[in-house]
Amino acid sequence: MSMIRSVNPGALKPDEVAGYVIEPALKASVFAQAATQMPFASANLRIPKVQDGSAAWTAEGTEIGVSDAVIGEIVAPAKAIKSLTFLSNELVADGNPGTLDLIGNGAAREIAAQLDLAAFGATTEHGPAGIESVVGTQALADTSDLANLDDIKALIAQVQASGYSPDVLVATPAVFARLAVLKESAGSNRDLLQPDATAANGYRVAGLNILVSKHVEENRIHIWDSTMVILGVRQDAELVTSTDAAFSSDRTSVRAVARFAIAFPAPEAIGSLTVAA
Repeated sequence: MSMIRSVNPGALKPDEVAGYVIEPALKASVFAQAATQMPFASANLRIPKVQDGSAAWTAEGTEIGVSDAVIGEIVAPAKAIKSLTFLSNELVADGNPGTLDLIGNGAAREIAAQLDLAAFGATTEHGPAGIESVVGTQALADTSDLANLDDIKALIAQVQASGYSPDVLVATPAVFARLAVLKESAGSNRDLLQPDATAANGYRVAGLNILVSKHVEENRIHIWDSTMVILGVRQDAELVTSTDAAFSSDRTSVRAVARFAIAFPAPEAIGSLTVAA
């Protein structure tokens, strides 16, 4: 049976596309691992923002003071990541069942890379605004020499003082390499990083889950409360093929489309520091 039949346009339902492309992309994306994922199906992801009313100690038999919760809304537009690849018709004609997995995994890696690049950056043409564009985040006044964990702990304290619970630290591979060799004291062989088999890469630092991405800006560390960093995943992903566009070269084109929204509803739940080179 040829693969054309397996993946012709309309043959893959949205839930099938999710299995081949979206789920692998979310597993491969560092940002997706560090954020709260929300499915949505419209042009915008809408996140309610509630400022609680007030409560007070009140004497028995007296009127209770009335206050209203203030309800707002954060609107994050869906942005599309699209990829177009070509396969030789010889490969398609082989009908290997694993070929569709290879196509999906390839598209997933491309989508994950573009998602992380945008999320950890500032602005991306035709894409969402990333963490470096967020105004009002916590920051240390000076760069850190990263000689110990003091600056990271100070940043954690700042975020906690704003009422949030940071649980994630994201850094570049180079910065993680510096963290990985920090010791308890001069001459000690005991690492400051805490081994944790349940953590994403096997370590925690000051209680935070460590995630590493080459798409984080150079010499930057971010910590945040993952409940306040939102990744919207729209439920209309596409994976379709066509033999028309590359007819003259005897190839089949494969188009993948995924749409995401990114929102940072509480900038003060995010802390960032710059590491001295």
